[in-house]
Amino acid sequence: MVYIITGTTGAGKSEFAINLALKLAGEGKKVTLADLDVVNPYFRPRDVVGELDAKGITLIAGNLNNNTAQDVPAISLGFVDAIKRGEEVILDLAGSSLGLQVLASCWGDILEAGGHDFLCVLNPFRPETDSVGKMVDFVDKINQASKMPITGLVSNGHMLHHTRLSDILYSQQMTLSVGEVLGLPLLYTLVDKTMYGQAADKIKAKNIIIFDALSNRSRWL
Repeated sequence: MVYIITGTTGAGKSEFAINLALKLAGEGKKVTLADLDVVNPYFRPRDVVGELDAKGITLIAGNLNNNTAQDVPAISLGFVDAIKRGEEVILDLAGSSLGLQVLASCWGDILEAGGHDFLCVLNPFRPETDSVGKMVDFVDKINQASKMPITGLVSNGHMLHHTRLSDILYSQQMTLSVGEVLGLPLLYTLVDKTMYGQAADKIKAKNIIIFDALSNRSRWL
């Protein structure tokens, strides 16, 4: 299964990608996470390579040995081999349609993999997606630039340490509204484990990703 993750800058794509990888690895699956964001060098999966490695998750980032200080657009396509082997592969793209460019040479491999989800992470607390209309416009732009359409939505209504349960539920309602307009399901919602007890019976997504309380901004964005 291939999971392609897009969204606006700062929406929480890498947060979602990391936690999805941890969830799949926890289920005993072989997971490869490809950090393909060469636009925003600040919040990236490669910054937590030690934790991912400890969980048996293969991280593929730049072709300069996954250097965490690397800011140049050096992309490794090593994840293509993992796709061909039938592993669980997560592709963390750069924000906006520009992120799709790194996949230009491997759309065929993804389509032949036997299954994929193209997921759009939405965060209503980012100025680019602070209304249903803006969210719909963003998804439409990605679809127009992509060789395959977005298949599902991810609600990530987090504001670092200031996140409240009401923020998570507000984000969920916004994302559900986008889904109604576009005919797309809400496949994932991210919930801090300290809030999970309050939120569990209120979450309407098909899957809930539970993550540890935020302790380092660079780790979770």
